[in-house]
Formats: sequence, structure tokens, C-alpha cells
Amino acid sequence: MRKITNYLYYHVATCIISNKNFVSRSVSFCLLLLLITFTNLGCKKKEDAACGCDSEAIAEIGQVSGKLSYKKQLEPADNFYNNRYWVGEFAYGMSFSYIICNESLLTSEMKNLKSSSGETTLKVKFSGKVRSLCQPTMNPSEVTIQHITLTQIELN
Repeated sequence: MRKITNYLYYHVATCIISNKNFVSRSVSFCLLLLLITFTNLGCKKKEDAACGCDSEAIAEIGQVSGKLSYKKQLEPADNFYNNRYWVGEFAYGMSFSYIICNESLLTSEMKNLKSSSGETTLKVKFSGKVRSLCQPTMNPSEVTIQHITLTQIELN
């Protein structure tokens, strides 16, 4: 495709420069502008997200047991991924917390966490693809927070 485009650029530009007829030069110039416009529109690539729910998966989690919660803003200074469902597990002396990207997989019973008062959790089994966090925080080394696109979640 690139060779054809370069060939067309060359011949239309040559026609504009060498042709003394005003109409032919004008038509060739318009063709060149159209060619440049369509080439540039067609060559735009969708940029991959470096982080967040649309980024590449950095790991995959197989069926693990954990807890599902809904994070609300309890303190005025807390603006870290509030009003989102979180799922987490505790393993090997470490805490793994994941902010759920695809809440559509949650059942109505799980979604009821949103309207519950206090810090209510449900025991669940889940699996999914882990993605990078866009707003990382300074956590102790035994705490990790990432995004997750769930492939499966069920009450335990």
C-alpha cells in the first residue's frame, strides 16, 4: 500500500509541476490534496492504553478465593478509585486488591454491596486478567493494587 501511495504522490506532483495547462494543474493539485487527506486518515493507528482497563493484561489469575467489596469515599481526602467494586485476596503474606473493570459480570446480590452501609464484603471465587493501575500509590511491598477484567466470579 505504501508503494502505491508513493507512486501516486510522485506522478500527481510531477503533473502539477510540468503541466502548463491551468485546468490540468488545478485538477492534479486537487487530486494531490485528496490523496494526502485520505492517506493520513487511513493511517491513524489506535494507540494502546498504557494503563487502566483498556491496557494489555500483565498477568492472568486462575480461580482464587477472595472478598468482594464496594469502595465508598469515607474520608474527604480519600479520592482513590471510590465508588467502584473491588475484589481481593490474601495469599503468601501479601494482600492483592483489584479494581473491577467489567462490573457487568457481577450478580444482583453482589451489586447490592453498593447500597449496604459500612464495610460489607462477600466471599467469592474469581479469575481474570490483571491490568496496570493508572494512579499507583506508595504501598508497603506486601500490598498490591491493580485493575482486573474478570473472566468469572461467583459467590463462595
